[in-house]
Amino acid sequence: MADQTTPQNALEKEVADLSQTERKILSSQRKALHAQHAQDITNLLMVAATVLMALATAFCTLASWRMARISRDFFQAAERPYFGISSIWLDINNPTEPTSWVQFKNFGSIPADRTVIDVSTSIGGRPVLGGALRAGMGTNHVVMSLGELTPQTTYLFGAMFPPQYAKAVADGSSALVVSVKASYMDAPGRRYCFDMNYIYYWPLKKYDPAGGSNDCDSGSPTYSDATTLSRLMAAPHHHYASDVPNLPQTSPGN
Repeated sequence: MADQTTPQNALEKEVADLSQTERKILSSQRKALHAQHAQDITNLLMVAATVLMALATAFCTLASWRMARISRDFFQAAERPYFGISSIWLDINNPTEPTSWVQFKNFGSIPADRTVIDVSTSIGGRPVLGGALRAGMGTNHVVMSLGELTPQTTYLFGAMFPPQYAKAVADGSSALVVSVKASYMDAPGRRYCFDMNYIYYWPLKKYDPAGGSNDCDSGSPTYSDATTLSRLMAAPHHHYASDVPNLPQTSPGN
């Protein structure tokens, strides 16, 4: 039987075969592009996950550092000495020796080392020499190097001021201010300071806080063997707990 394929049919068949081949090639290319796109997305997700893990690690490290710092600060705040005034009052029953009594202690949980306090009095805005002058100190304040203060133990200091001011203080015509400064250390050698003023409020016959801070500066007293308590006890104007009958148990605001 003779071949019925004409040149036209052959051409059409060849074109059809080429079209089918092209479609297969295009399909393969599309699949390859889809696979490449999927791989790119996978790689991008892996990079993003790595970055997020790095950020999480950084945040965990920062959180751990902050927690360690907070724990350290909390421990240092809890395990340290705290010098403070537990009571202060005025005694003018003896007209020749009017005295401000300052009761202080270490409110902390560990001893305060190399403790030194500085007590001064001003009346009517002017510092008064009082007993400090009589003790030969030549200043208007008394500095006492006490050494170690054990926790929760009460200490007492009384400083006389000139008797001619007693009436003016009692009737409120002259303001009486007692300033107490202190510096002290903990066991590792960290230094702390205390600086408070107390003004006598004559209508209620009590002292009230009148400003202060806990900053250590050039005005903070410095411990010295030359200002130990043994020297000051010999001065006639200073009094201690054994010399004072019926100590009132009051706070600075009472």
